[in-house]
Amino acid sequence: MKYQSIDINRCYARVIKEIMPFCQTATPDEVYKGKRRYNFNKEGEQLVFVIEEGDYFVKRRQDDKVIELITSPSVIGFLPALREDYPIYLERIDYGKISYITLKNCMRIIFSHQMMGDVLYILSQRFTNMIYFISDNNGDATKEVCNAITRLQNLPDHIKKRFSALSLIGQTTHLSKSSISRVLKKLQDDGVLSLDKGHLL
Repeated sequence: MKYQSIDINRCYARVIKEIMPFCQTATPDEVYKGKRRYNFNKEGEQLVFVIEEGDYFVKRRQDDKVIELITSPSVIGFLPALREDYPIYLERIDYGKISYITLKNCMRIIFSHQMMGDVLYILSQRFTNMIYFISDNNGDATKEVCNAITRLQNLPDHIKKRFSALSLIGQTTHLSKSSISRVLKKLQDDGVLSLDKGHLL
């Protein structure tokens, strides 16, 4: 799974250029253990977020597991919610600058500039990432860890240096730290995996 391909970046750039003049600076809805969290609903309105700078985790509300990493510049929130308690939220990793616009106003701009093709491309990638997340987290511990490593290898280098392999895999799976550590050790012993002080290369 690849993050932020050239094509998707062009889509993001076109969309951001048109909606940015109508965006407002986002403030966190919650700060938990120093982490800023942003909900996709505000006063009954669904929001579209523009990630201007930094990195954000997309987390599943029911268990706080990481579904995806969003790096700047990007846009997220086009999918209409079927209920008020939107099932995902954003969490800033270290540093970031984020703005928002209501989905209603955003789509008005999208249609007026005939950019629905860009939005559909962005949505298709979001669906693909979620399908990978669901399918990769089914199986035994070894399979889940290997699937997670394959996904995480495509993360930006600064994220791989920021978090250990154990931490990243723990945040994206339901495996215990001991199970993950056991599999990582076996993969290293078998010469399948190389880590730099516990970090993915």
